Amino acid sequence: MTDELTGLKAKLAESEKAAEEHGSSVAELTGANQKLTTDNKNLQAQIDGLYTQLAALRSDSTRLVQSEQARQEAEQRAASLDSVNAQLARTQRDLAGLRDENARLNDTVQAIDRDRTTRIAQLQQDNNAISARLRQAQGTLDQIASAARIINGASANFGGTTAPSSIPAAPAPAPAPDRIHTVAEGDSLTRISLRYYGTPNRWQEIYDANRDVLKGENALRPGQRLKIP
Repeated sequence: MTDELTGLKAKLAESEKAAEEHGSSVAELTGANQKLTTDNKNLQAQIDGLYTQLAALRSDSTRLVQSEQARQEAEQRAASLDSVNAQLARTQRDLAGLRDENARLNDTVQAIDRDRTTRIAQLQQDNNAISARLRQAQGTLDQIASAARIINGASANFGGTTAPSSIPAAPAPAPAPDRIHTVAEGDSLTRISLRYYGTPNRWQEIYDANRDVLKGENALRPGQRLKIP
């Protein structure tokens, strides 16, 4: 009986010792667990911080990409601006050349206009001189015709006699052939009358002689051939 009690005490002591060891192990495990929990929280906080830093880095990277794109776009705009400036410079040079050419053309036109005015004035003077000579010649012809009529009338009445029959009468002069005028640009019947008769008032004679060609006094066309009676 004593041996059994001694054995039980020994087992109880072992059980208590095991319980103490188990409690110590539980305490260690609990401490270790708490430490692991704390470390886990710290690690989670570090991970969260890393995520925050990563997001910031991503944002910075996006801004850098955008900045690079903006820089490239700015360089492209600068290159385009240089091209536009070069084109503008060429256009300004061309415009200056055109202005110089226009000035030269204006000078040429003015010189031609002055020459034309001088020639027109000279032609008008020549025309006036020719008209005066034509009027003078027409007056001379009228005087000759009047003198001839007076002489013929005096001869017919002289002594109531006629010329000897042995003297043949002079043949009547053949009618002068009609002159032909080719109508030019700007011609009119009055101008043609002034050219051939020295007066613009005989246009009706020209019109009457060419009724088969003219449909009206203003129906002249370049290239028409008119008879000048």
